[in-house]
Amino acid sequence: MGKTFGLSLKDFKSHKIKRLLAFVIDVLVLLCVFFILYSLTGLPDYPAVKLGMDHLNALQGSPQAQAAADAVFAQFNVVYMHSLIIWFVYELATSIIFRGSTLGKLVCGIRIVDKKSGTYSPKTIIRLAIRSLVKMLFMFFLQGLPFLISSLSIFANPESRAGIDYFAGTKPADRVPQAKSGLRWQS
Repeated sequence: MGKTFGLSLKDFKSHKIKRLLAFVIDVLVLLCVFFILYSLTGLPDYPAVKLGMDHLNALQGSPQAQAAADAVFAQFNVVYMHSLIIWFVYELATSIIFRGSTLGKLVCGIRIVDKKSGTYSPKTIIRLAIRSLVKMLFMFFLQGLPFLISSLSIFANPESRAGIDYFAGTKPADRVPQAKSGLRWQS
């Protein structure tokens, strides 16, 4: 088959495209989770941040503008932190429940495994926790730039490993059907 935008059909089946699609699915799932949590608890409160921004725009050039800007940015930081905590819990919980996959990765047929052994084991759970924690710390302290660079590294190496995978000692792998005879760690 011909190439489209420099990608062949084989590329669309690769871990690179699967990981990108899995990320998009996970973001959509998280948006639903945010909406449900906001409906139930009021957190994360992005509508309040939007109202604050609208109020700030109305105060442009007035003496109260700086105080309003400080309040809006403080409110945004709290909301952003709530979102990162929810994302961390979602990613770690689903990765443990689905043995190396978030919902997006599950749909795309991939999971994250130990780099050396290529398997999912109790040690992998620790690696997944480190991976998720470092990802969230990058997002919080460095406003996502290293996370973006890490994500782009998926397209720059043959194993489709993100920068965070190098840090945590993990790699993507195809999901294989689990044995029906109980829980197996090595798969």
